[in-house]
Amino acid sequence: MEGQDEGARGSRPPAPRDCRYAWAHVFGAVCPARDCGAALILPHANAEAMNLHLAEISQRVAPGAHAVVTLDG
Repeated sequence: MEGQDEGARGSRPPAPRDCRYAWAHVFGAVCPARDCGAALILPHANAEAMNLHLAEISQRVAPGAHAVVTLDG
């Protein structure tokens, strides 16, 4: 078609993206027996965010106790 830049054969033309939204990732942990929890809302889900979450959990665990962390996702 005349007037359209289709790009090189086998390549994809650029697609418009919707940049109106920012994402938030919720990291949370609860201990129903002790009625306490820890939560963070962060802009990224990566190793640094997980380390922040684990540090937050470790501040809430009773001295001498152990925590079990299960990930779902």
